[in-house]
Amino acid sequence: MKTLKLSDISKKYNDITVLTNANAEFTSSKIICIRGQSGAGKTTLLNIIMGVVKADKGIVEFVNDNGQSVKPVLSAVFQDTANNFLRFPLYRGKPPEAPKRN
Repeated sequence: MKTLKLSDISKKYNDITVLTNANAEFTSSKIICIRGQSGAGKTTLLNIIMGVVKADKGIVEFVNDNGQSVKPVLSAVFQDTANNFLRFPLYRGKPPEAPKRN
């Protein structure tokens, strides 16, 4: 089982503090959900975990069963992409028209 450890993660964009000393530990055997209000730093945290954004402070570490740091294999499906796949299953021939948004 692998563990993701977040230690004292902090991030600012200009003068706006998005994350301050965030700490968490997640095991690979669990499904987790990151919830919060708009602007709370959820996407920033995920981007830091994925290595897309560098934290100003703190450590993101992936650890194996023996307590050794390991390089992870990560992937992500962004919400808009996932919504499109769920809304439009694969079709043969001409796909149906997209639903109209209000």
